[in-house]
Amino acid sequence: MNNTCVIIVAAGAGKRMKSYGSKSLLQLEDGRTLLRKQLDTIRLSLNKPEIITVLGFDAEKIFKTLPDGIRAVENEHYLNTGVARSILMGLRASTAKKNIIVYGDLLFNKATLKNLPNESCVIIDSTNRMHRNEVGIVLDNNYAVHFDFGLSPKWCSIVQLVGRELELFKSIALSNDKKRLSGHEILNHIIDKGGSFKSYEPKKMKILEIDSNKDLSKSNKI
Repeated sequence: MNNTCVIIVAAGAGKRMKSYGSKSLLQLEDGRTLLRKQLDTIRLSLNKPEIITVLGFDAEKIFKTLPDGIRAVENEHYLNTGVARSILMGLRASTAKKNIIVYGDLLFNKATLKNLPNESCVIIDSTNRMHRNEVGIVLDNNYAVHFDFGLSPKWCSIVQLVGRELELFKSIALSNDKKRLSGHEILNHIIDKGGSFKSYEPKKMKILEIDSNKDLSKSNKI
């Protein structure tokens, strides 16, 4: 059993760049695909983590590019379910007690995942690295109180789940009436049920969300 599992959620098509195929297969400035750079960075950041990719759109194409040692599960119903259901599939395939969820459209450096707190936590951005229209957080004494759009600081679409919060995510996301929810909506439900997420902003973090061709041109800075 691995101590840590990183689950890359890459099932969605991506509305703005769908015509280019899966975001995971987009080629960056250094010649690597977005997914390959994520995998390389994760392996540099953590000590032999279990890594699971959750696929949907273009699943067969992505699967063929996965290096040895990377597991994959497929959300065949990605068009009719939300991100939370894809995360759940990854969690159910994981053998680890500590699970780090990373969205598939993110570029980040190794400092981003190093030295995370030993509790459930979310990585935040207070310096405008994430897009303004992304989900933000209300904080109270460095713990998340509520996730929603139009808030600051921004959530970096990375969450670590351990203990009570991990079990709450599994039980809540499993309900049929929650299958269309996004990840941050499930996190709100967890908080409502007494779960907690510490906010963490790595000092040397570099992070970029790939949402347009303009973002791709910035990939060499990460």
